[in-house]
Formats: sequence, structure tokens, C-alpha cells
Amino acid sequence: MIYDHVFGFTRPPFERGLQSDELFRAPLLDELHQRLLYLVETRATGLLTDEPGSGKSTALRRLRDELHPEQMRTLYLHDTAVNPGDFCRQIALELGLEPSFSRALTLRAIQQEIARLADERHLTVLLVLDEAQGLRPDVLALLPLLTNFEWDNRAPLAVLLAGQSGLRQILFTNLSGLGLREAFRRPRGKVSLDPWCSPFGNSLADLRRPDKTG
Repeated sequence: MIYDHVFGFTRPPFERGLQSDELFRAPLLDELHQRLLYLVETRATGLLTDEPGSGKSTALRRLRDELHPEQMRTLYLHDTAVNPGDFCRQIALELGLEPSFSRALTLRAIQQEIARLADERHLTVLLVLDEAQGLRPDVLALLPLLTNFEWDNRAPLAVLLAGQSGLRQILFTNLSGLGLREAFRRPRGKVSLDPWCSPFGNSLADLRRPDKTG
């Protein structure tokens, strides 16, 4: 391409396959990265939204690449338009488990494996739900169950929902309709980014990419 010669590039500068250490470290994106790391460290539930092509997937890849594999186990799901049984089966397979015929038994096996990873290997599990605007209300209803360990007395699991800008309103509407908003208000960790305020209270933090215009 002509700009290769004009600017002295040795390869196209906007390829998808850039490694995290090759990314331009803009201050605002570094701030987002630190907020994502804080979400993981506090094992909270967070929300990352922005328009298509704005860099959400790049931010997620950078987070994945910079998490220490001896401290973290990252589960990534992008096929979110599924029923509750298939949702649990996907998580089980990501954990290396054989899904049960029963959704309830699969969910229990998932929780037991996450607890085992925390207790025996001292790992934090991060569940990333990409394209989360496709989550069905009955799948959203599983999230409070999935994150409830030992009578809701511990948090070995962090959850990050990522999607397009309308995701926030979709979650707000669906959780309200299911009567689940209070289930997301428990303060397991808060990451807020003024001037936006999450409608879900403390534990579902709003991590949208900062507006470059301030």
C-alpha cells in the first residue's frame, strides 16, 4: 500500500493480530485497562460497552494477555444467544468438564470446579461474556446463581459482560422484569467511571471506554 512507503511502515499498521505489547498505549485506554484489572482483582461483575469497532475486543485481548496464567483462569464466551442449558454447557466445556444432562447439575459442577481452582490452585476465574447484548433473560437469571458461593460468602469468580452501547439498557430492562436488580446490588466490588452511573448498583460496574472528548 502507498502509505507503507510514505510513512515507512514495515507492515499494515491496523491488522487484527497485533500483540498486546504492540498496541498504542493511549492514556485513556491505559485507564480502562487498569479499571478492568481492578474488576478482576476485586472479583466483581462489570459491564464494558461501546460502539462496534471502538476497541472493546482489543481491550479484552490485552486484559487476557496481561493476566498471569498462574493466578488467573479466563473463560471466554461469545455465542451468547443460547438457552440456559447451552450456556452452562459452554462454561463447563471451557473449564474442561463434561456437561451433565441436567442444567442444575452442570451449574453445580461449574461452581465446584471454580471453588476447587480457588482453593487448590489459588486461581481467580474470570468469565468474559462477549456480545452480551444477545443474552436471553433466562440466561441473565443464572448470573446471581453462578456467582453465589458458600451462601454468598466468597467471590472466586469475576464476570465481565461486553457488548454494544445498547447492552446497558437491555440489562436494565431484563433484570428489572425478572426482579433481579437487587441481586446485583450486593457490594462485592465497585468500579465507577464518572459521570456515568450503573443502574445495577455497586457490584455491576460500568466500564465503558472513556470518551475521548472528555
